[in-house]
Amino acid sequence: MNGKFNQLKNITMISVIIPVYNRLNYTLACIETLKTQTYPDFRIIVVDDGSTDSTSEVIAEKFPDVIVLKGDGNLWWTKAMNVGVQYVLGLKHSEKDFILALNNDLIVKPDYIEELVKAADKNPHSLIGSVSADINNPNSVHYAGIIWNPYLAYRRPSLNGSLELDQLQKDYEFIETSYLPGRGTLIPINSFKEIGLFDDVNFPQYNADHDYTLRAANAGYKLLVSAKAVVFSHVNDTGINTIKKLSFFKFLKLSLFSIKSPSNLKIRYRWAKVHSKSHHLIYFLIDTSRVMKSILVSSVKLNKSKS
Repeated sequence: MNGKFNQLKNITMISVIIPVYNRLNYTLACIETLKTQTYPDFRIIVVDDGSTDSTSEVIAEKFPDVIVLKGDGNLWWTKAMNVGVQYVLGLKHSEKDFILALNNDLIVKPDYIEELVKAADKNPHSLIGSVSADINNPNSVHYAGIIWNPYLAYRRPSLNGSLELDQLQKDYEFIETSYLPGRGTLIPINSFKEIGLFDDVNFPQYNADHDYTLRAANAGYKLLVSAKAVVFSHVNDTGINTIKKLSFFKFLKLSLFSIKSPSNLKIRYRWAKVHSKSHHLIYFLIDTSRVMKSILVSSVKLNKSKS
């Protein structure tokens, strides 16, 4: 570690794990920004789950030092992350090493990993998440922590009101959160030894990140968002913006039953069984009512956008 960071007590190597399936341009842009990082001791691991756009080949040509692990198209997010974690655990590593879960549709500034490292050094035995901002409107914050009620299936942002990044960073250093997403979360490698891997049985695509960080919190880890560690997301390329051509019934089916949907009822029922502190059926019914309301609102927005 170079002189700038040799006073850090709790950090050595950072292994950045990026699960991908196609969307090569996003992946290349993400890697490009990682290559500019001021923090020197990190490796990039891309888990390519059967991409059909030559992702593995192009990365090998453009970034030969990036480690590419391959799947057959059936890993989804959770198993892909576990493949990466198991790879790192199989290497020689220190108890002070960390894994950074990152999505390929994100770009970061040169001090991104440095800010995560500083946050983790100040907060031992913690998982450190990132603020998420809109890549097209970089001062617009879309995520800075979440407060979750395990009895009533209620979620709200940790901070109230419309957030602007510059003001957020003036007012806060760290923000407490009930759980963390996989979109830029720094995880102590020891936590995987203590509580196991991501749950790819119950949560193959969505909620495995939230589940893991809740399990970590239950094991005594703090969950924090660093205001200075920011990922910039392609907000307009996610959610309802990607499915405007669907009819209402196809949209409803996709939302409630597709493995690609965060509203998948089977996954949300499993979440209720694992994590709710009220009766899981009561929690699930409350949660489902909110999901259906959200779907109806999204459907109205879709119809307006088509007209």
